[in-house]
Amino acid sequence: DMNTTTIHHGIVLSSSTDTLTVKLTDTDSCDTCAARALCHTDNSDGKVTVTSPNAGKYQAGDHVKVRIAHSAQSAAIWLTIAVPCTVLLVVTGAVFVFGRSQGWAALAGIGSVGLYYAILYAARGHLRRLWKWELVD
Repeated sequence: DMNTTTIHHGIVLSSSTDTLTVKLTDTDSCDTCAARALCHTDNSDGKVTVTSPNAGKYQAGDHVKVRIAHSAQSAAIWLTIAVPCTVLLVVTGAVFVFGRSQGWAALAGIGSVGLYYAILYAARGHLRRLWKWELVD
């Protein structure tokens, strides 16, 4: 369901007055999530950073629930599925319409998607700052 936010369980590894480092303990649902590559759970240790004004009340070892905002999940779907499909269709169609063969059109489409993902990969640091983890009360 597109309107459902996945809630993850985790253990606090460290805390400060406004930030928690949490190790997710239930990353099984991440395997099928479009946001996985953008939300920090694609690293091998499953750690995420949560910013919250209530972070100071937690200590290492505390169990917490966290989530990524629904808007971030939607953006991830757009960035990882919808936009590359659109790029593929537009570039392939444009190259074919402007007189190239189907083979050239297909190569241009695939190449453009490869370039898109390379740009997305290069911008991953910036994009990850947009994915804000939140504490669930």
